[in-house]
Amino acid sequence: MILGVNVPLSGGRPVLGVGPGWAPRAVLRLSAEPLTGERRAGEGTLDQVLGDLDRLRAMGAGSVVLDPLLDHPDETLRPERAWQDLATVAAHRVAAHRKELA
Repeated sequence: MILGVNVPLSGGRPVLGVGPGWAPRAVLRLSAEPLTGERRAGEGTLDQVLGDLDRLRAMGAGSVVLDPLLDHPDETLRPERAWQDLATVAAHRVAAHRKELA
């Protein structure tokens, strides 16, 4: 289950293969320890977040907007952690993409 992402539904079920125009927005909250139980897409360890991105891609997302400030606008006053989390995810996705192209 992908929680916290606006997934198009038809008859209460996710519509797969939505197309490259679908770019869901998800919170980004990296943690050192895996989150268990229900968690939103984009929350958890780097491996959990990368897995979320893979699942969204498999559902037809052409892009995913990761928003580390989605729930806490006051964090815009201290954006360092947000930028670091975004840079961490981006570095791993770029490395994975390069491996796919090789």
